[in-house]
Amino acid sequence: MKKIFLLACFVLLFCGSAFAASEEDILLLSADYGDGAEIPDITAIEPYRPVRLVFQFQGAVDKASVLTKTVLPRYTETIEAALPPAEGKRVIVECELPSGLELTLIATGHYGNDVITSFFPIKAREGERPGVPVTGIGLLLNPAETPQTFIRVTLEKGVSEKIYYQIEPEHATNKNVTIESSDSNVAEISDSDESSTTVTAKKKGKTYVSFTAKDGGFTATCEVTVTETSTGGGGGCNANIFGGTAVGGTVLLAAMFACHTLKTPDSGKPGSRAKRRGIFGSSSR
Repeated sequence: MKKIFLLACFVLLFCGSAFAASEEDILLLSADYGDGAEIPDITAIEPYRPVRLVFQFQGAVDKASVLTKTVLPRYTETIEAALPPAEGKRVIVECELPSGLELTLIATGHYGNDVITSFFPIKAREGERPGVPVTGIGLLLNPAETPQTFIRVTLEKGVSEKIYYQIEPEHATNKNVTIESSDSNVAEISDSDESSTTVTAKKKGKTYVSFTAKDGGFTATCEVTVTETSTGGGGGCNANIFGGTAVGGTVLLAAMFACHTLKTPDSGKPGSRAKRRGIFGSSSR
């Protein structure tokens, strides 16, 4: 009887130890960068690159978490069921590591009344933050508009117009742009800065002003049409340009008419009435 009791205790002890959770039930399944490239050594991670670490909590885990005492940029933690045929949970950690940072990720699993903790040291290599590449460039006549890769503008000779450009993304590292006019005799550029340039109409004709990003070679183009300046009209009325407004990529020019009194041969005689020609027709007083 005593032997049977001892055998039963041995079996219970063996089974209990066989099914008890341990640190071995918490695994680092995979480590890769945001673009899918594998991380062969988590103690030599490239700095400033998005990192994705997948942890596996095997067995009947109730709660799972992966934490760090260090604040990391873009740190997120996602918990989901383990992929079949495995049982348990997966914890996906996404973050970025600054240059030279060394820390420990603390993976904790709750198995009933048991709390199992496993430690994963990770480290980033020394290095500079990589540049953010340019992905495009757009033009607009008003900063509130939506940038386009091709726009048109019509200017009268002697009139200047400011053209704005935008580099995408906004936080691109190299925002340098080359601005050129295909015919500077028709329209020339000046006063270029990091967001705009001024185009001045020189003579009647058509030219193309190109904006080319030095990073990536992306190009946007503005077609500039120059017309002759308006001169006087019939009936003694002169049209004088006083301003322009950008609408839909075309500059609409407003004209102000200075109308002169037309004297008749009898206007100087007593009692006579001078006839005047208005903009929309004739009138007499």
